[in-house]
This record gives sequence, C-alpha cells and structure tokens, in this order.
Amino acid sequence: MSELTPVTRKEQFYDRILQAAESGGGGGGGSTLIEKSISANGIYNASDDSADGYSKVTVDVPNTYTAEDEGKVVDNGALVAQTAMSSEVTENGTVDTTLYNSVTVNVPSGGVEFSNTPNAFTLLKNIQNLYVEVPSGVLSVDTNAFRDCEGLKSIILPNTVTTIKSNAFYGCKNLQSIVMSPNVNSIAGAAFSDCWSLESIEIPSGVSGIQSSAFNNCKSLKSIEIPSGVSSIGVYAFSGCLSLQYIKFKSLDPPTIADSNSFSALPITCIIYVPAGKLSVYTSAANYPDPNTYTYIEY
Repeated sequence: MSELTPVTRKEQFYDRILQAAESGGGGGGGSTLIEKSISANGIYNASDDSADGYSKVTVDVPNTYTAEDEGKVVDNGALVAQTAMSSEVTENGTVDTTLYNSVTVNVPSGGVEFSNTPNAFTLLKNIQNLYVEVPSGVLSVDTNAFRDCEGLKSIILPNTVTTIKSNAFYGCKNLQSIVMSPNVNSIAGAAFSDCWSLESIEIPSGVSGIQSSAFNNCKSLKSIEIPSGVSSIGVYAFSGCLSLQYIKFKSLDPPTIADSNSFSALPITCIIYVPAGKLSVYTSAANYPDPNTYTYIEY
C-alpha cells in the first residue's frame, strides 16, 4: 500500500494516523489505535501499512537547535529551519515561528477573527518581517492583539474596523506604516505606545477622544493632525514623540488636554498649527505646549 504524504504538524499527523486506522491500516487490519512517544528528533511519516503511523504521539525533544537539526521534527511537530524561509498565510491556523522569518498574512474575507481575541498575534513576535492585511468584516483590533510583535512592519485595516482597543499595537517597535480605517472612532489607551518606527498616521475624523499614552514614545512620528471632532486628549498621549515637526489642530475649540504631560518631551522645533483667528484661544488653553517655548501659527 502507498504511504501517505509526510507531515510536519501534529494536527496533520493525527489526521493521517486516524485516516490510516479507519482504512484498516497499522499492519494488523481493523482500526486499532497505536500510541507512540517520540523522544528523539527525526522525520516521522503517517503510513497506512507500517508501524510508522500512530494515533497518538507525545513529542519531547530539546528546545534548542543547531544547524545539524535542519529538517528535523521539534517539540511542536514542526520542522526546524535555520535558513531564511517565507510563507503566505491564507487560512486560519497557527503560524510556527521556527519555520519562517517572513510571513505575510493575507486571508480572505471572514477568514481570521481578530475581535475578542486578546494577544491574538503575539505568538508571531519572533518573526522578522510581518505584513498583515486585516480582512473586511473585522470590527475591532482587540486588547493586546499585536502587542510586542517587534517584527510587524506594516498593517492594513479595512473600513469595517471601528475600534482599536488598549495596547493593540503596544511595543510594535518596527511598525513603519499603517493604513487606518476611516471609520475608526475610538483609539484606546496605549494603542500605539512604543511604536518607535512609525513615522506617520492619519487619525480618522470620527475619533472623539485620544486616550492616555495612545502614541506615547512614538519616537519617529513626524507629524500629527488632530481632527475637529476630538474633544479630549489623555495623559502622555503624545509624550516622547521626539521627531514631531508639527501638530495641526483642526477644531475651533481647543480639545481638553488632561495635563502637561500629554505633549511632554516634544522637540522645541515642533510647530503648533491652529485655525485662523484662534491663536489666543489655543495659547491660553490649559496644558498646551508652552507658547513661550513653541511656535504657534494660524492657518
């Protein structure tokens, strides 16, 4: 009888084993399930006519690998890959970071659910180059969804996303670009905190408040425009934005700023743009950058 295709993931491994058992495999006829504990590295095939196929496996191998381990099964049922590899993820499932150092997530509509899944993608944090396109139909990026994914370089949010929850992109230090949904109306606390490489972001016009530490320590952020609908800005919201060249306020009424730390540690060359005829209103508003230090210009 012909062998089944070799597998590299435990879920596939189980499927092939059960398929062999149900078809009368395993060398003994019938559907007896065979159990095997794998304690050594190796490539194991689920076969329909030999004792190589098992219905239940326990894998217990070292967690550190050398070049000699290339192509061997490791503790999660995946293959060790020392060389650079890449993969495009087009369906639900777990992407193993020992397999790839570059992964593009581009799933069809409805394929991946980000909402209500805290820490959904932190398992990808060891991937060096991660590009994500969130499928249409997703309503929110949940708490901690991409937290500390230092390999995340770019993300595209569909128009269906309306909420970015707390710490959603916290610590994504290499995130360079984000295509924001124009329908986002809520940016929660620390949503983009410590996104060191983010140079620009467009805050949608429907956002009414920017919560505490939302863009804290975005060291590469060069400019920011505050939409006219924003009525409040939280503590440390833009603190530590060391590269800001200008801030542009669009509201005729200055948004309420929580305290003097909301815009702390800005470079003194940062220019504050305010609507025509509103210079005195902004320069006298509480907790705004000191007009004796920063230049305010009407537009």
